[in-house]
Amino acid sequence: MYLQKKITRLFLLCCISIAFLFSCKYNIKQDNKAETLTKDSLPAKEKINPYVAATLSAIIPGSGHCYARHRADGLISFITIAVLSAATYFAYSQGSIALTCTLGTLTAIGYAGNVYSAYNSAIHTQETMNNNYRTELNRYLEYNPEQFLPQWMKK
Repeated sequence: MYLQKKITRLFLLCCISIAFLFSCKYNIKQDNKAETLTKDSLPAKEKINPYVAATLSAIIPGSGHCYARHRADGLISFITIAVLSAATYFAYSQGSIALTCTLGTLTAIGYAGNVYSAYNSAIHTQETMNNNYRTELNRYLEYNPEQFLPQWMKK
C-alpha cells in the first residue's frame, strides 16, 4: 500500500511536469519572406537568460530547455531524469546497495548534464534570435553604400 502511494505520487508529479513542459511557448520565427518592413512591423528583441534556464532545469528537469524553446530536449531530459530517479528509488527499496549507487551516480550525472545543457540551449537560442533580428533589421534598413557617395562617384 505504501509503495502504491509513492508510485501514484511519482506518476502525478510526472504528469504535472509534462503538462508544464507542453504549456511553454514555441515562437521562433523561421520565415524568409522578402517583404518590405515598416518600423512597427519589426519584431521586439527578446532576451533569453541562460542563468534562468539553468535554474529552471535545476528545479524541474527539462523546464530550462522549455524556457529556451527546445521542448523536445526538455521532454527527453525530464523523462530520463524521472526514469533514472525511479529506478534508483526502487533499487534502494529492494536493498541492492551496488545497483543503488550505480543508478544514483547515473542520475546525478544526468541531472548535472541537464542543467548544463539548458544553459547552452539558452545561449544557442539567444544567438539564433539575434541573427534573425539582425537579418530583419538589415532588410528594413536596406543598406546601400552608394547613397553615401558623392554625386560624381555614383554610376
